[in-house]
Amino acid sequence: MKKIFLLLIIIILSLPLFNGCAPTTPSVPTPSEGEGEPTGDRVVLVELFNTEGCKASAVINPIMEKLAEEYGTNQVILVEEAGWGKYTTSEVQERFDWYVPGTKHTPFIAFNGLSDTFSEGVAGGGGGGTVTPPAPSVDLLLIPTSSIVTQGEQLIIQVEIKDVTDLKGASIDLNFDSTYLQYVSAQDGGFIPDVDSVVEDYVDNTAGILSLDIAGLGDTAYASGSGTLMNITFDTINPGNTQITFGLTDLRDKENQSISHDPGDGCSITIQ
Repeated sequence: MKKIFLLLIIIILSLPLFNGCAPTTPSVPTPSEGEGEPTGDRVVLVELFNTEGCKASAVINPIMEKLAEEYGTNQVILVEEAGWGKYTTSEVQERFDWYVPGTKHTPFIAFNGLSDTFSEGVAGGGGGGTVTPPAPSVDLLLIPTSSIVTQGEQLIIQVEIKDVTDLKGASIDLNFDSTYLQYVSAQDGGFIPDVDSVVEDYVDNTAGILSLDIAGLGDTAYASGSGTLMNITFDTINPGNTQITFGLTDLRDKENQSISHDPGDGCSITIQ
């Protein structure tokens, strides 16, 4: 046990050498008066909360893994958990909140529950610093994702948004194969309030490129949630299998700030 705590102290003292780190010194429990160090074998549970991209975690993780390997599972159990980010789970986040209800940093290490802890943060980047709950993923989709139509029929594709907050406007570029499809028109889908019309910023029915803009008029013309941004109509001119895919896309909130989002894979069409 002495070797474990000695190594941890060395780790803590060495962390200021890494740019952006500001370690906090752990408190080492002092044995009560009249009590000696336990002489029996003990298994130490070490919980290591880290985050992808955290420079301090990149330093600590291999050291802790090597330590656990040297002692073996009969003396040290190392559990590595993602404090936040795409690899975490709700159960891990609840446990992290139980340890640290307020501001969190990574890496965070807990020994045998709350008997002793160590937290190291990275200032101004990496995975450390204050935890901001991740925003819900905003998805931009073409619906339906697959269609079967008869040559000569018109095809209507919906541009849909999911889980957005305060959406004020959008610029959507689409790519299509002009051998099979020709753009006809675009109409407001009703999700953003007070839209005058969908603006055709650029249309090239030879190259198969389409750029459309939509925006709400007025200070309160924005929307949150999920819905249809616009309905786009194409003529089907030849039989075959083809696709419509997203090009550049830009979503703007009520403050004209860009909204991070994930454009989908587009949609596939079979023309018979």
